[in-house]
Amino acid sequence: MRQLILMLLLVLALAGCAGSATPTVGNSGAEGVVRQWIDAYNKADLATVTNLLTPDATLIPLNATKTYQGTDTLRDLFNADFPYGVQIRLDKAQVNGDSVVGDVMLWSTKKGAFPDTPVQYTWTVKGNKISAIVIKHRQAN
Repeated sequence: MRQLILMLLLVLALAGCAGSATPTVGNSGAEGVVRQWIDAYNKADLATVTNLLTPDATLIPLNATKTYQGTDTLRDLFNADFPYGVQIRLDKAQVNGDSVVGDVMLWSTKKGAFPDTPVQYTWTVKGNKISAIVIKHRQAN
């Protein structure tokens, strides 16, 4: 069960702003797409979460031994997160062209599901859709 929860944490790709922090850059362009995706994720809005992905979008989870690709695969992964109340808070974002690197805190609305987890997401945005999400460890602030 713990391994499943850790896997679900990894899947959070993506990276909703419950109590969103003041952005370091504007909310247009790539950062705006990422913030829309996070907001939809935190609301468990699976349709919007997947509509904001390119058809061949990839996810590389924390401690990955596998890369996940394609809207159908990612839809199933994200949908598995929602019952655990997984939430994403973007604490800080840095935009570099079509990439958004964000310090993220993952947590659950379900008491005891898993501890608050600081991670770093890197989203790659093509046009108005996310084409890749990479999740790595980061130091807690």
